[in-house]
Amino acid sequence: LVWDKPSPWIGKEDIEEARRLDPIGAEFARLWEGRWISGRGGAVDNFSIDRCFRSEKHEGKENGFIYIAGMDLGINRDHSGVVVVGVNPLEQVVKVVSVNEWVPSVPNDNGTLEVDIFDVERTCIEEWKKWGIVWFGYDPAAGGSILSQRLRKKGLPMREVSFSNPKNLSEMATSFVVLVKSGKLECYEHPSLRRDFGKFEIEHKPPNLYKLKAVSDQYGHADVGTALVICLPIAMKLLKGLSFGGDVEDFICYCGVWDGKES
Repeated sequence: LVWDKPSPWIGKEDIEEARRLDPIGAEFARLWEGRWISGRGGAVDNFSIDRCFRSEKHEGKENGFIYIAGMDLGINRDHSGVVVVGVNPLEQVVKVVSVNEWVPSVPNDNGTLEVDIFDVERTCIEEWKKWGIVWFGYDPAAGGSILSQRLRKKGLPMREVSFSNPKNLSEMATSFVVLVKSGKLECYEHPSLRRDFGKFEIEHKPPNLYKLKAVSDQYGHADVGTALVICLPIAMKLLKGLSFGGDVEDFICYCGVWDGKES
């Protein structure tokens, strides 16, 4: 027997709900259509990527937007990236407004080139002041935890997003795919960001976990793309207008904004 369709007593509403809960589709295909999707493949298609890059670069804050950011810090083997996005719950759009990247350029005592961490720190502070960033995510690995301590002391709202947590990785992968395929993510043209989008592959870990993967090359390890996806789960929740729970409820209060209006 080949079970390749839902049981006849399963309602259409239940099927659509299952499809909605698995926007990437691998688990839905396995459980509801009897199809086993291979573990890896392109995260998004070229048409969806092209559609993302349709926005003009914004030079300052706009009414109705809440600004959040992500930082992916590398030292010598990888590059570093900081990306700022604006989220407008009323317009249902997430806009990339600033992309920063660093290649290893400062020699250490062995002559190995490293990323200028002090320049990364300065840029994070400048972006925070310029955009009024209310949530700044980072992976604690590769010195991210130490740098975040310094930034937190200066007032930046740093939030740890550990890549060792499968739930975090799955939320980042799902948010990226959903926002790109739905057309809600808008980016200004940036060669590194576009390159990173094309490098992303998605890995399915049954029963319901996903992970974005990218090969490391002369352009880094999808560092600016990773900096972006760090903050996309928060962007998704802002679009949905959900109550976050825990310290992210404090984040909503800290923002002082909701639906783009001063509270």
